[in-house]
Amino acid sequence: MGLELEFKYALTGPDQLEQLRLALGEAFGPWEAVDMATVYYDTPDKALAARCWTLRVRQENGNPVLTMKTPGPGGARQEWELPGGSLADLPRLQALGAPPEGAALGPEGLVPQRG
Repeated sequence: MGLELEFKYALTGPDQLEQLRLALGEAFGPWEAVDMATVYYDTPDKALAARCWTLRVRQENGNPVLTMKTPGPGGARQEWELPGGSLADLPRLQALGAPPEGAALGPEGLVPQRG
């Protein structure tokens, strides 16, 4: 399981984007472009959203990644990812530590969500 922390930046000057990009590159290493297409899923009655859970299948450079996120400590989010996974692989997320309620969902009970 990973723990996701998200930072958002407000840029107020034309040079700040490049300064931020350089600083993040120094801290985390070189940049890599990733082409992404994401579909989020929930039950018809929005049971996942009611729990602040997220379930998605994202194509990253053409490769699927199944991801479930749940609320975590201190405003962070807990995250489980399965490279190569599809909705049929939800039980495999439980083997990685995801909540069993998520693994009990089947593809037939999930619908794509619109933004």
